[in-house]
Amino acid sequence: KQRITVNRPSFKISYNDKKIKFNMGAGFGFTSFNLDDITLGKNYKRGYTNFFPAASFTYSYKSNHSLRLNYYGNTTQPTINQLQPLRNNADLFNQYKGNLNLKPSFSNSFSISHNGYNFLKDRWMYQSVNVNITGNSITNRQTFDRSTGITTTTPENTNGNANISLWSGIGFKSKKLDTRFNIGPNLNYS
Repeated sequence: KQRITVNRPSFKISYNDKKIKFNMGAGFGFTSFNLDDITLGKNYKRGYTNFFPAASFTYSYKSNHSLRLNYYGNTTQPTINQLQPLRNNADLFNQYKGNLNLKPSFSNSFSISHNGYNFLKDRWMYQSVNVNITGNSITNRQTFDRSTGITTTTPENTNGNANISLWSGIGFKSKKLDTRFNIGPNLNYS
């Protein structure tokens, strides 16, 4: 039996101009967990203070052309199954064990993007670079016991988790063929 209470006050500041749009803000999450293990008669209480920052900046340097910068931070709490899973007797050779010492994970996401469109020539281009770095990411560790044949999976916090992606494209319309062409290479690294 689990009860989670979350209070999340937040604030945001915005500025809009003809060429510049900017906003930034943050939320604070006060989370309390109350977990009752009815089978074992134990009670676990935990409390977290989380931070949710966000910011964006857009510069429209000419009509239908813009450069945008974004940042977003996000906290992810461990689930009840990761902390204290239900016991499963259906598969004795694959056991899942909870970890009451799990910490919340925090992700930092950054992106830079550019968009441009020439209405008269019907040409467009776009580029974006996205970076996501997660600290205390909740991942699964598996161990195999050769003597019993049992595989045990346990969630644990890890660092060094990153994802970087690049997507882009350029396109145009051929008036003679009445057809649009688009080339869009993408790269991803995890």
